[in-house]
Amino acid sequence: NFQEHYEHLERIAAESSINILRGMELDLFDSKRWYNGYAHTVKILNPDYIIGAAHLIEYGGKLCNIHDIKKASADDQDKMLQAYWKKVQWLAKSGLCNFLAHIDLPARQNLGTDEKWTELEQETIDVIANSKIPVEINTALYKYADRPHPSSRIMQMCADKQIPMILSDDAHHTSHVCKYFDEAKKYADRFGVNLVGLDKVL
Repeated sequence: NFQEHYEHLERIAAESSINILRGMELDLFDSKRWYNGYAHTVKILNPDYIIGAAHLIEYGGKLCNIHDIKKASADDQDKMLQAYWKKVQWLAKSGLCNFLAHIDLPARQNLGTDEKWTELEQETIDVIANSKIPVEINTALYKYADRPHPSSRIMQMCADKQIPMILSDDAHHTSHVCKYFDEAKKYADRFGVNLVGLDKVL
């Protein structure tokens, strides 16, 4: 489905002096069928970079969107959040992506923000550091709050572990391209994180 889109980007790149990189976002699943589909897609599209993200988790025999966790009971919410962080760890260790997107996505729904999640967050950050994979600072959260992803608590953990971080607008519309980058740079500077460009990541 994306092949026509990629070919369009190639034509634009050929007519332009701008270096255009084609990306792909993946959500990882423990399925041979999923992996075969992933491998087939990568072979056809040959993306320049792949972003790892956890938008969906498997819980109670169902596929659940992170944005729907808030509808669950308090006990199920906690178990689903635990499953979410374990999936982020799995993504980090998978070797299938170049960097990780919005690693505290549930915070958009004000979930998993209290202190009791600090230990699991730190465990996840340790896995990311050992996997040597960068983490994005996602400016899209400015549409919902006064800061980007991830939280200040996680930013400090990333800084302490010297995890490289990359600014990303997660643009779903042209008006979002590079939006809030100045604010995000100031946010990153507060913690002294190691900001890198996509060229360094690749």
